[in-house]
Amino acid sequence: MILLIAEKDGFLMKSMSDRLIAQGRKAEVTSFDVASLKTFKDPEAVVLFADGDVGIHDDALIYIKDKLMDNNIPFFAVGQPDEIEVVTRLIPDTLISKTFVRPFNASEAVEEMIAYISRDRTEDKKKILVVDDSGVVLRDIRAWLGDKYKVFMADSGMKALQFLAKTIPDLILLDYEMPLMDGRQVLELLKNDEDFKKIPVIFLTGKNDTDSVRKVLELKPDGYILKSSGADKIINEVDMFFLRQKAEGV
Repeated sequence: MILLIAEKDGFLMKSMSDRLIAQGRKAEVTSFDVASLKTFKDPEAVVLFADGDVGIHDDALIYIKDKLMDNNIPFFAVGQPDEIEVVTRLIPDTLISKTFVRPFNASEAVEEMIAYISRDRTEDKKKILVVDDSGVVLRDIRAWLGDKYKVFMADSGMKALQFLAKTIPDLILLDYEMPLMDGRQVLELLKNDEDFKKIPVIFLTGKNDTDSVRKVLELKPDGYILKSSGADKIINEVDMFFLRQKAEGV
């Protein structure tokens, strides 16, 4: 089911809803009312029409943001540039799969959405949780790994633990240096929990001096990756990790 969120039943919303149904997809329409949003438990994607006074719906946007963080649901924002900008003040662009700036071809937009959803719903993708307080790092790693893996994001250690209470990933990429609860503390909590201690953890670190690397390795993670390595290196490190797991029969 694809959830369409709109202030009113406008022409564009109805046109896209009809096209989704014509493509064999179930489309449900709801308002920005949080109680209504909570009735839709497991949408395969969310389409938000940012027309009108979307800025008055902070509670709904915050609720949507939390659901996207927890469930990695494909999310599409539709509207004028200034309307989409209002949405991104509460829903960071790291969580937005694609924006459609009006005017655009509704039929082509629906085709793009369906293609994206089909790729994202591939069931044999490994699940990776990326934990970092930098929105830029989250966005980049999600973009780099998203084609091969199902990437979830948490912008703090506490958010990571909340996510793990509901979903166990195949790998955690964990920022070593974060405010309030750093990577060392998160890893220690994981190792002391029967449900989480077997989850592989690779540290993300911005420092490559000898002392910093030594401190990281003392914690005995499953590896570490320098954030400055770039897309190819990070993709290769993650690929090689899963290849080693496969070779070891894990």
